[in-house]
Amino acid sequence: MELGNKGQITANYSNLGLLFIAQKKYEKAIEIYQQSIAISESIGQKDQASTQYNNHGMIYSEIGKNNFAKDLFEKAITIDRQLNRIGAYTTTFNNLGMMYVKDRQ
Repeated sequence: MELGNKGQITANYSNLGLLFIAQKKYEKAIEIYQQSIAISESIGQKDQASTQYNNHGMIYSEIGKNNFAKDLFEKAITIDRQLNRIGAYTTTFNNLGMMYVKDRQ
């Protein structure tokens, strides 16, 4: 499989994962994001991996597994800092903050 094809697969997985989240099929979404992260990292697509870590973290936050969510959000934040992805960085930081707010309620 060519690099471009793998890159497209990760984008498609991201969309599929979001669909599973909307349907509350969290286990399927988790599987999809794990596969997408593995592919993104294997082809050096750090920006895509960061997005997948953030989305993956959102699932764990949604189902109350905040320790897993926090680890994934922090991985995304680290990558976004390295790549100077300010918009993605602030989005993930916001998701991390919302997790803490939700946890306190």
